[in-house]
Amino acid sequence: MPDWVYEEEIFSRDFALWWSPDSQKLAFLKFDETEVDEYNFPVYNPTSDNDAVIPYTHDVVMKYPKPGYNNPLVSVHVFDLGRHLVSDSDLGSDPSPERASMTGFPDAENTYELNWPQRHAANESIILEVAWVGNASLIVKEVNRNADNGTVLLFDLDADDARLRSFGTVVRKLGKEGEEGDSGWIDNVR
Repeated sequence: MPDWVYEEEIFSRDFALWWSPDSQKLAFLKFDETEVDEYNFPVYNPTSDNDAVIPYTHDVVMKYPKPGYNNPLVSVHVFDLGRHLVSDSDLGSDPSPERASMTGFPDAENTYELNWPQRHAANESIILEVAWVGNASLIVKEVNRNADNGTVLLFDLDADDARLRSFGTVVRKLGKEGEEGDSGWIDNVR
């Protein structure tokens, strides 16, 4: 589930995962909100009864990144269900904790993090878009926090070498150093 910024401002929905057209791969974002400050606000009537008289408010505490403060750190991952099903049928299922502890994912060898050249620092990176353009081709659009510099990347997720699967190729440069060549911000259009 995305954090507040991604749910409200980036994706306008409460999920951050995308199935490939053939449903064999799942791209998803992983959020680390450890450094995001908390915001407290009162709820005066936590019931659905508009006529209820609630003598005390209920406080809600949530991670809420305000402008100029820490955003969540976001990374892009892909789970390869096709490879998982083949490896489980060939090797037998291994639900052991040791396997899950390799990367924090239950199937470490079939879940990998995507990386790319000139990636913005984690605290300055915003993932604007993740889109499948084929069963094994994924596009990721990343911009910096000011949204004045960014890239569009293509990932070939059928590569035999895991390092090649997880390393993207820049196909477009955006912003003042890219195609637009202006000092305005990069629009979040899909």
